[in-house]
Amino acid sequence: MSYSLASFASRDALDRALCARVETILQAGIEDRGQAFCVISGGSTPLGFFRLLTKSDLDFSKVTFILADERWVRPDHPDSNEGAVRRHLLQGPARLATLIGLFQEGLDIKANAVSSDQIVQALPLFDVVILGMGLDGHTASLFPSATGIEAALNLEGSASVVAIQPLSAPNARLSLSAQRLIQTENLILHLTSAEKLAVFKQAEACQEAALMPVSRFLNQSKVALQVVWAP
Repeated sequence: MSYSLASFASRDALDRALCARVETILQAGIEDRGQAFCVISGGSTPLGFFRLLTKSDLDFSKVTFILADERWVRPDHPDSNEGAVRRHLLQGPARLATLIGLFQEGLDIKANAVSSDQIVQALPLFDVVILGMGLDGHTASLFPSATGIEAALNLEGSASVVAIQPLSAPNARLSLSAQRLIQTENLILHLTSAEKLAVFKQAEACQEAALMPVSRFLNQSKVALQVVWAP
């Protein structure tokens, strides 16, 4: 188990620190190999961070954002993570960035997972992965006891993108697998609220990742987990 926990007095302070950290990481990736790869999550937690990052001086034409997960809905659906990212992140200078979404038109979800898997498999080591967490201990769309969760959490598995059917949330999902998410130089868990910090502490002691999937990222030694939290 290897993680660090940085606490901030406010969500605004957290967003600013996270933006500065990610900007530094992506700039280093651009300088080292001419391009940078950043995995981002949906939900409301990262929206403040997105709005700050969009104002960065990065050369966004050399940045690729990849969604950690997606509800199996069209990008124009109000629940779409891709739609939210386009509205809140790919604005201003950041509109020049490449976004790799997971939903593909005209396919059933299994075929969609296979097609998206081929795209994500071909990507290099990520520069940074930024995950969130739900109060049930899910992260990305790796939900407790969901159909397909054991394979999705297998760190020795071969799939990069998996189809998930949550038992406790609407919509079928597409998600990057645990083994692909940890193929990164930097792994960050972005948390807000005392309730989520308490769940995180429970996950730290959890020995069954299928019950609290975020624990898979705590209880692995391939990449250090950096946790950032504000009340």
